[in-house]
Amino acid sequence: KSNAVSTQKNDNGKTVAGNIASSATKIASVITTATTKPAGKTTKTPVKTTKTPVKTTVATTKKPVVNDTINEKSVGIFMLSKSDPVSVGNHATIFIQGTPGKTYSIEFYETPTSTAKLESKKADANGFVSWSFEIRRSCNLGKRKVVVKENNSSNYLETSITVK
Repeated sequence: KSNAVSTQKNDNGKTVAGNIASSATKIASVITTATTKPAGKTTKTPVKTTKTPVKTTVATTKKPVVNDTINEKSVGIFMLSKSDPVSVGNHATIFIQGTPGKTYSIEFYETPTSTAKLESKKADANGFVSWSFEIRRSCNLGKRKVVVKENNSSNYLETSITVK
């Protein structure tokens, strides 16, 4: 979620701020009526209608999107499925097939230089291994690298998950 705040000038030239649901130029429209009751009779008199464009500026707290160049690579490990894209705060899942009984480690690059090392896991009798992990708020948006390695081997898988 992003917290968008707008600043705009009102008719008196004063700057005002407030939360907005969408960005774009807003049209302020003032339509009012005056009601009078002379001798028990009600009449409506239209008052001047004005349309004034209001310039809206949007500030956001989201991190910039960083798209690293990530080439899909694999030696001896097969990607069976992965969550893509995944929103910050949600869980991503990676499901691979490697060598039965071997242990696999996984690294998720939250930023180009910072990794979240997840628990190493042993493949079942068919070579299947899966991980599920939360995409933390500290993670950069965009394509994030994921590396799975078979311990004591040159087998590896390099892929990516798009964080939004």
